[in-house]
Amino acid sequence: MYSPKIQPRRSWLRRHRILTALIVIPILAVTLYFGAAVVVGIARGVHIADAQTPQELAVAASWDGHDISVENDDGNTIVIRETLDHSTSASVYHNEVLEDCFALQKSFWERYADLAVVRVEIYGPDTRTGTGLFGVCTMRHANAARQSWDRIDAQAAWKMYDNHEIAPQIAN
Repeated sequence: MYSPKIQPRRSWLRRHRILTALIVIPILAVTLYFGAAVVVGIARGVHIADAQTPQELAVAASWDGHDISVENDDGNTIVIRETLDHSTSASVYHNEVLEDCFALQKSFWERYADLAVVRVEIYGPDTRTGTGLFGVCTMRHANAARQSWDRIDAQAAWKMYDNHEIAPQIAN
């Protein structure tokens, strides 16, 4: 008596290997890409509340982790230099200057209330709108002490700085 061998039933995934690969590989690629971006962001960034040094505070307060440096030569004056790391339109640069000035000024005055001056200089990388100084904002202690930082935004703060300038090529 002949009895045919019963083949075990293969799973759907095994029967359709190519289709499975076409679905799984892009999902893995996206997951790995964004997972790596999150890991890099965590490694590079420090939350404002956890910042231990003026440099860490500046990096945490900056919107996109741009190239940023902090100088504190005399102990009472902080100069923050930030270089924007992407090319975009003049109006976006204009908003970034206002927003980054505000975020950096606010974070430094809230953390180091005894400073005399905080000056933020923002430089641009774009060949269409030019490079060099895009904006600067300076605030002195007497003016900073009067501000309620949680009740103002970047637009209002821009008008309150002791000195502020924005490059003509990005001015609105």
